[in-house]
Amino acid sequence: MSPSGQCNLNAVTRPLNPAGKKHRFGKAWMHEHLNDAYVREATRLGYRSRSAFKLIELAEKDKLLRRGMAVVDLGSAPGSWCQVLKERLGPQGRIIADDMLPMAPVSGVTFVQADVSTD
Repeated sequence: MSPSGQCNLNAVTRPLNPAGKKHRFGKAWMHEHLNDAYVREATRLGYRSRSAFKLIELAEKDKLLRRGMAVVDLGSAPGSWCQVLKERLGPQGRIIADDMLPMAPVSGVTFVQADVSTD
């Protein structure tokens, strides 16, 4: 946003990488990522990503999940939220996961690989 309060559209539409190539992870980032406490704990507990802890925190704070609920997980890959949902909803819960990307199966979760914004 400019000092006048106007949004600079060039800054928004300009690619982050002028060459238009994908960024490679640097060694420093990878080292920091692998030493992250949440990444280590997710690995220890068998979650597919550290984002599982975000859902756990939200669910506990706002009392979002109850046993037996039916939940749709949009943009579900890699599946860590499905793992948490399965734990929290119990065997009577129904989970439908959708993503355009493939996702390895999660026991008790129905996965649909599709774009929900299309027919």
